[in-house]
Amino acid sequence: MATRYTQKKKVLDWLQTYGDLSFRDAVKFLDILDVRKRIEELRNEGYNILTIKVPNKNYSVYRLIEEAEA
Repeated sequence: MATRYTQKKKVLDWLQTYGDLSFRDAVKFLDILDVRKRIEELRNEGYNILTIKVPNKNYSVYRLIEEAEA
């Protein structure tokens, strides 16, 4: 039986592979409309994810700083 690829897993994989994740990237590439909720869930699991305001732009990106302990 295949494991369901959850939105939360998609976000985590993106952060680990590509680094920063913007709302636009989440919608366009991951098909996730409420990325803030997925980030909140990951933070609650112990992942250290920063919200970084992009200078001279009107948006922020999320960046994984530290993996959660197993």
